[in-house]
Amino acid sequence: MQHTVQVLAEEKEMQRVGYYFNVRKAEDPPLPNAEGKEDAEPPLQVVLYKGQRRKIIQLDGELPLQMIKDFFQIQSEEISDAVRARKVPHVSSKTIQEDVVLAGSTGRPVLLQMYEDTCFLCFLMRPFINSLAEMFQTYKVPITFKRLNIEKNDFPDGCPVARGTPTFVYFKNPDHRPQKLEEFKPKDLCERIKSDFPRLPRPVINEMDDLQELVSKRFRLFTQLVMWTVELQKLDDLSSRGFVANPAADDDDFNNTVSRLMVKDMQRADGIRENLEYLQTQVDEIEHDACVAGAMMAENLLKREAAEFPGVGNFWSRL
Repeated sequence: MQHTVQVLAEEKEMQRVGYYFNVRKAEDPPLPNAEGKEDAEPPLQVVLYKGQRRKIIQLDGELPLQMIKDFFQIQSEEISDAVRARKVPHVSSKTIQEDVVLAGSTGRPVLLQMYEDTCFLCFLMRPFINSLAEMFQTYKVPITFKRLNIEKNDFPDGCPVARGTPTFVYFKNPDHRPQKLEEFKPKDLCERIKSDFPRLPRPVINEMDDLQELVSKRFRLFTQLVMWTVELQKLDDLSSRGFVANPAADDDDFNNTVSRLMVKDMQRADGIRENLEYLQTQVDEIEHDACVAGAMMAENLLKREAAEFPGVGNFWSRL
């Protein structure tokens, strides 16, 4: 069932909010009683949604009206001048009208990339989009790239809603509705741009093809960086635990490493060729560190075995 209520979002401004509810049935699983209260009625669980944001609250007594009002306040991240001046500037809910909608009226349509910090494809394409933007500026191709983080910003008025990322949206000028593209992979995006701009110079087309081919190399290098980082962590952990393995931590180590390295990379503003050089250096360094750590651990293990089993230690030392 759906109902509509009004929530005070800002002073002198009302915001209309739709809400849905389900009627419990006898066969539904029981809800837990209110925490710390005997024989209390089960609390009502409420899920608040706004854009990509989600918050669960439990109603057990007085309505937390202020909490609800705070949740539905417009969320817009603060963006520094340095980030707004990047090859691909970042925009927010508050700046999108100036930075995107009105910017399209200058004759250079804006291709807005909606992204999330936790989106792997967004991460993978980051330096590729930067290189496209820089190359288009060099050849005066009439497209400007910009980014909106939908984890930190509510969807602005007039902006299509994205349920997945990366999502690209064309803002041609204030008189045209923004157009959400279906293309989101590097090759598909390049083909779409070629189709929309059939008079692109041949050097631009060739460079676009070269750049999108480099995304797969970035994936391979990043995978190597993750694997060597995890291996180094395992060696350090194995050494600190007295050569006793801890297999239960393998999945957590891998996932945590991927997340940590993604966050670090997303702070960068380099193009894809510069990023490949950076990743290759990182891989070489971590590979070297892992090899050194493995050799040191093997040497310590041989010394320990030599002390515990003199005969075996002498045998290994003669090899």
